[in-house]
Amino acid sequence: MFPTTQWTLVHLIRTADSRGADIALDRLCASYRRALYHYARASGLGPHDAEDAVQDFFAHVLGQDALKTLQKEKGRLRAWMIRSFNNRLTNRREHRTAQKRGGGVEHVQWEFDSVEMEFTRHYRVGQEASLACDQALALPLWEKTLLRLDSDDKVQKRPEIYQALRPYILHGWPKNTPPQSEVAQQLGLSVNALRVRMVNLTAKARSIFSEIAHEDLDPLIPDEDVEHLWRLLR
Repeated sequence: MFPTTQWTLVHLIRTADSRGADIALDRLCASYRRALYHYARASGLGPHDAEDAVQDFFAHVLGQDALKTLQKEKGRLRAWMIRSFNNRLTNRREHRTAQKRGGGVEHVQWEFDSVEMEFTRHYRVGQEASLACDQALALPLWEKTLLRLDSDDKVQKRPEIYQALRPYILHGWPKNTPPQSEVAQQLGLSVNALRVRMVNLTAKARSIFSEIAHEDLDPLIPDEDVEHLWRLLR
C-alpha cells in the first residue's frame, strides 16, 4: 500500500466529500501546525497569539477553500503553506484592534503546551522565523527516521552495533566519548570497519529522512530543500 501523500490530502480537501475532506484537512494540519507555531513565535508573537494565529490560519484560510487555488504544477506545498501563513500574520497585525483575542474564531482544540516547550528549547534569539519553522518541520522527520531505523531488519542484524552508533548519526563522534578504537574492540570490529558502518548508517538515515519528507511534507519537495532540512539538524 502506497503512503498517503500531502498532495493526496490536498485532493481530498478539494472534493465534495465533506467527511473525507475533514479527515484530510486534519492530517494536513497535523503536519504543519507545529512548524507554523514556531514561525509565529519567532515572528514576535507571544504563546497565546501564536496559538490563535495557527488555529485562525487553518480554520479560516484552509477552511474557506484556499487550497482550491493551489495548483500542483505552480508551487511547492511547503513554500505555499509558509507564504500563506505569513500573509495571514500580516493581515492579523493590520486588523489587530478589530477583534479581541479569539473573537469570531472557531478554534480547534489543539494542545500547544508541548509545542511551546519545544520552541523554547530550540529557538535561538534572533533566529529568522523561516528557519525556526523549517527546524520545526525537520525535527519530527528525524524522530520518524529513528523509528524506522529502530525497526529496520537489516539494521537490526547487529543491534549492539546499531545501538552503539545511533547517538552519533547526526553529529558524528564527539571528543568527550570513548574513543572509536575502544568501542570497535568491544564490538569485535576494526576501527575502519566501525567507521564504514557509521558512514553507511548515516547514509541510510539520510535516505529515510528524504522518504519521510516526501511523504509528510510534499512529494514534490526538491532535493535541495530536503538537504536544507537535514543540515538544520546537524
